[in-house]
Amino acid sequence: MTPQLATLRARLSALADACDPLALQRAFAAGMLAADPAPDQVYFVDDHFVPYAGARPVAKGWNTKRRHAQPGRDDTLLADARGRAFLFGSGEPTGLSSTLPGVLKQLRQVLGPDAPILLGFDRGGAYPSAFTTCRQAGAHWVTYRRAPLLATTATPVQASIARRQTSAGGAGR
Repeated sequence: MTPQLATLRARLSALADACDPLALQRAFAAGMLAADPAPDQVYFVDDHFVPYAGARPVAKGWNTKRRHAQPGRDDTLLADARGRAFLFGSGEPTGLSSTLPGVLKQLRQVLGPDAPILLGFDRGGAYPSAFTTCRQAGAHWVTYRRAPLLATTATPVQASIARRQTSAGGAGR
């Protein structure tokens, strides 16, 4: 026999009230990464303003698509090298340097205290404040410049590196 809708709502509400959503998210992320790890241990950071059109009063942020301030929130997510988003952070529209510490703290809890972390940013992450946050969390990062590159003054040089195998199968010096 199927329970009444009111019974289902009450039971689902009790389940939701009894769980910690961030702990559930971290457990899901850890399980996903352990069950099917990506070939490269690099994590991509993306941060977006999400407009809000509801009736609740929320803080305003800059909507780059419409080029004006409007109510909304700021969502930061991490994706692995396969493009699977696995960690999220959401808050008032403040910018990546404000939301990144919470997301990096979650990532450290998922990967462990000593796991190496390499973050990839789009040009939105090319700010000293984001780099400082990464350094404080023990993470390395890669991004690209926001400004045009300066003209090169050095002559290009071609080089090659040879790697030999040792008898144990590892790389030699």
